[in-house]
Parts: sequence; structure tokens; C-alpha cells
Amino acid sequence: MRLYVIGPVSGIKKNNRPAFEEVATVLMAEGYGVDIPHNIVPECVDDWRGAMLHCLHHLTITRVRCDKGHEGEHTGNPYIQGIAMLDGWEKSRGARIEHDLAEALGIPCKPWREWL
Repeated sequence: MRLYVIGPVSGIKKNNRPAFEEVATVLMAEGYGVDIPHNIVPECVDDWRGAMLHCLHHLTITRVRCDKGHEGEHTGNPYIQGIAMLDGWEKSRGARIEHDLAEALGIPCKPWREWL
């Protein structure tokens, strides 16, 4: 199962990367595949809007493409199968958007500790 970690980034020292990485490490030790925004957004993107576009794209991609190489396979299954929410995620505008989009798409959202 592949999880995507959401939480506050903007305005926090080092863009809160240490907290994201710590949680990702714990979740990976439990056997999950884990993605964090810091590894999705290219370093050349330096604005909130651009970062959100990359993150939302990642959140909405599917595991199977619609081409001949995947004939007969079901499409529309999300690559990201769960959202792991950092403490304080609800204070982040971006995390709230990611959470709401995931819920609308039927992707389960839980505080990260509940995935353990």
C-alpha cells in the first residue's frame, strides 16, 4: 500500500521536511511505500501554487495507464492508496486541499499513527 503524507510545510523551518521524513521512515518500517511532498516538488518550483499543482497531480495519478501494454487491466485505481496526516495538518491550506480531494476520490485519510 502506498501512502502520501500531508501536513504543514510553508512558514516552517526547512519546510517541515524533518517531520515528514521522520513519519515516512516509521511508516516504511511498517512496510508501506511512502511519498512526501518534498520528494515530489522539483527544487526549481519556489511558489505555493506550483508546489500544489505537483502534489495534486501526484495524488490523482493512477497505477495503470490506458495503452496496449496494459490491455485488460483495470484503470482508475489510484497510485496513492492512503493519506497519512501529520499533527497540525488541518492548519495547512494545502494539506486541507489534499485531504478534501483524497476524500472526494475515496482515498482513506487517517492520522499517521493510525496506519501503524
